[in-house]
Amino acid sequence: MVELNAQRAAEEARGLIRWLRPDYQNLNASAEAAPQQAEAELEAEDEASAKPAAKARKLAWPKGMREQIAAVRNTLGGEAMTLEALAGNFKDPKKTTPLILEALSALEELGMLYREDDQYRMAS
Repeated sequence: MVELNAQRAAEEARGLIRWLRPDYQNLNASAEAAPQQAEAELEAEDEASAKPAAKARKLAWPKGMREQIAAVRNTLGGEAMTLEALAGNFKDPKKTTPLILEALSALEELGMLYREDDQYRMAS
């Protein structure tokens, strides 16, 4: 669910909005725009899956501890990541790496995360 939310947020940042009820939510759209929008959505999905993760927009590091822990948790999602890969998702990875380690330690202490070799993964 978190991964889908992140994908949807990335799509919306690129300007792709998936309306549940376009005729109600997007009053400015014409009826003819719907097929074009559907085609644009498919093309955007293809482009997004073709681009490497490194080109994704980097996140700003939150100021509060709760937000930092949530950011690490959301970034990990269902994937296993190394510390370097995780830090690479945020602006200024050198500065945020020690703070990410603190958040990882907190999540591990709470039993929400486990470490396998050099990779971190959220517990199921």
